[in-house]
Amino acid sequence: MKNTKALVKNLAYGGNFAAHITEATNPEIINKTIFIPNALPGEEVEVEITKDKKNFAEGKLLKIIKESEHRKEAPCEYFNECGGCQIQHTNIEYQRELKDELLSSTYKKIIGEELDLDIENLSKEIPEFNYRNKIQLHFKDNTTGFFKEATNDIINIDSCLIASKTINTALASIKGLTLPKEIIGIDIEDLPSKETLLIVKLRQKKLSPNFCEKIASIFKEYKNVLILNNKRHAYSSNENIKNYGNFSQVNNVGNNILNKVVLEHITETNVTELYAGSGNFTFNYDRKAKDIHAVELDNKLVKRAKRKIKNKKISNIKFFTSKAEDFTKTNPIFETLLLDPPREGALKALENANLDNTKKIIYVSCNMATFCRDIKLLNLKGFKLKKLHSLDMFPQTAHLEAIGILTKE
Repeated sequence: MKNTKALVKNLAYGGNFAAHITEATNPEIINKTIFIPNALPGEEVEVEITKDKKNFAEGKLLKIIKESEHRKEAPCEYFNECGGCQIQHTNIEYQRELKDELLSSTYKKIIGEELDLDIENLSKEIPEFNYRNKIQLHFKDNTTGFFKEATNDIINIDSCLIASKTINTALASIKGLTLPKEIIGIDIEDLPSKETLLIVKLRQKKLSPNFCEKIASIFKEYKNVLILNNKRHAYSSNENIKNYGNFSQVNNVGNNILNKVVLEHITETNVTELYAGSGNFTFNYDRKAKDIHAVELDNKLVKRAKRKIKNKKISNIKFFTSKAEDFTKTNPIFETLLLDPPREGALKALENANLDNTKKIIYVSCNMATFCRDIKLLNLKGFKLKKLHSLDMFPQTAHLEAIGILTKE
């Protein structure tokens, strides 16, 4: 449906922008909310409706009638196609303002009341480009690149502005290779040792003898090559990289800031840490806390953490391999609870948790919607949000890290 005009209101969850339809051939849809990409608040735009649902519509931007003063030319040549970045078309300061506004409005929508404290944005030191220490490349029909927005189609790319310079160097070298059709993707990752890791992904029912060695030989200039077949370890060029391929923070500067905030709010108490990974936070605050119970479902990450505990002879950390919601059913929660759940949040774990002895909760979240939903539950359990930090871990995208500090009223 063309010849439709709208006034853009705000950044919406997921990276599109919410607008109200102001003119349309069908008068019944005037004032309806429509979600469109690549717009900015305050702009008057012409759109094409691609989906018209009962309570909202979706569309694509056809023309900007009145342009925002914050609009700029997106620096990436792939911006309008690639699904990685959503807000490159405005400056970094305004990006962060929009995200904080979205966090505040999400809180109001889910909690049912205005946020009664200021959001402290901690993003000043985070670079707007070249911050990612890991990218995922996909391969299909001799094309190497990223997925297009909301599709499995692949955009052929030569470089990525938000990836580190060393990753882009590796990307250029991979583009020069002839890759066998068995490879479905490659992750390129910066290691803490400043070396580059290639995680080569296969999807084969059965691997023939020496197959992985032949694949690894294609990347002979790299000494760190890990091969996964159907997401399982199949080969590693050396022992030191066997345990990679699991979740890790992709922004080193941002992760350092996160750790600094967590450390600041940990006091000399016992700590229960849920979704602990291999101890990204745990080994940063362990000398400040008393006893620590760290919980993680991925046994590979737990084994990595236990090796570190043994090597460093740490006595106050105990790691548990468990789902968070199973652990909280049967184990007491200490005076301080630290959690950093995946995007689906921690609702089940918090519903199960006995928080009678808990005085402080430090909640790190990468999803503001599930974060606010879980804060609502914690309000019912007697906790109130006392501080709220925001951290722009992923500049040029709509994603935002939130850190909430809650105490018992």
